[in-house]
Amino acid sequence: MTGNFSTRRALSALCIATAALATSACTSGNVQVLSQIPAEGLPHTYAWTPRGAPQTAAEADPRVNNSIVETRLMQSIDRQLAAKGYHLVSSPAEAGMLAAFRVGVKDKTRTDVDTMGAYPSIGYGLYGCRFAMCYGGPYSWGAWGPPDVTVSQHDYAEGRVIVDLSTSSQPEKLLWRSSDTGTLNRNSGTQQQIDKLVGKMLAALPAPATAH
Repeated sequence: MTGNFSTRRALSALCIATAALATSACTSGNVQVLSQIPAEGLPHTYAWTPRGAPQTAAEADPRVNNSIVETRLMQSIDRQLAAKGYHLVSSPAEAGMLAAFRVGVKDKTRTDVDTMGAYPSIGYGLYGCRFAMCYGGPYSWGAWGPPDVTVSQHDYAEGRVIVDLSTSSQPEKLLWRSSDTGTLNRNSGTQQQIDKLVGKMLAALPAPATAH
């Protein structure tokens, strides 16, 4: 999975909100945030939802569907949430909300077209056709002829990470979601790189309503 995440200042500057449900959708770089936080705010305790089976082929890919990536993501999310004042509990029955994440990767191909060479020449001016040296007459590519066009294809892996916070009561309702597409890739699975990714994904998450 490849990507370019540039750190941007306030996600809220790009939010579209509806006051009724305090719902907002924000975008910053490769990060998208959906917030449906109630007026009373988020509870300060959370528990992890048990990891289920992969839902898509991208999630089943062994490059991300393994204990190393899952552990690094979970530990990074725990640290970021703790820094904001949230408290992890072991039992979902004791938690104010549930946390979950999904990660997947797809192989893609990018096509690049590079053009190098002369610029078109019109007429017989200083840089135009002179001494019958042009290709194609006065409306032509000039004395150097048409440009060289190189088409190349590059294979890459694009990853996506989703972090969800939902109500612990039934029916379960999504409270907050952050998703990133393109940052995680085959060269960005170290703990430090994942910490940086998760930090950007959770940057817009507010502190809990009541932190003990």
